[in-house]
Amino acid sequence: MDGFMSRLLVFGFFVVMAGALASSPSVQQQCPSNQWFSTLSNPPSCQPLTTIIVSDNLPAPVNTQLSTPPSSEVSNGYSSNTAIGGSSTQYDSIIQDCASQFNVDPNLVKAVVRVESDFNPNAVSSVGAEGLMQLMPSTFNSLTSGDIFDPRTNVCAGTEYLAQQLSTFGGNVELALAAYNAGPGAVIKYNNQIPNYPETVNYVSSVDSYYHSYSA
Repeated sequence: MDGFMSRLLVFGFFVVMAGALASSPSVQQQCPSNQWFSTLSNPPSCQPLTTIIVSDNLPAPVNTQLSTPPSSEVSNGYSSNTAIGGSSTQYDSIIQDCASQFNVDPNLVKAVVRVESDFNPNAVSSVGAEGLMQLMPSTFNSLTSGDIFDPRTNVCAGTEYLAQQLSTFGGNVELALAAYNAGPGAVIKYNNQIPNYPETVNYVSSVDSYYHSYSA
């Protein structure tokens, strides 16, 4: 009888443990690369990636946040009459073509190239950003394929990414530049303001200064 009771108690223990394990939360899977916004959901549906990649499909709460961007300079896009300013470079025609393709002011693209790489197509940053527009390989691969150091491929991919930021933030140039530098999630985290990161603040100021100089 005692042996039977012992076996019964052991069996009951395993039944209880199995039930507890079945009811425990499952380990979250890593988000697909286009779900950079997963950390904004409550609770998040998956573990976010460390690299922020923009998505064209923003969830409703984020769209609500972006419905009233702060008043600032707004990009009017590209015009066939827009002349590219500043000292002439061998990449001006590429910048014009890519800007036309993605409806971005070529002077803004040129200003980004100037600050990002100083027109060095082989530039590599300390964190691994590459090429004229200093794209992370993961971001580059989400936009296009080919050689990240090829000037035309890099500039067109960077211009497309910049166009995404302009679209996301209602054409607000400063917020788009901040998102290009720090990621759109950082701008949203700071309530659609430039994140208070010294690098990002300086970056936006520098690009904006060249942009106005080229546009004059």
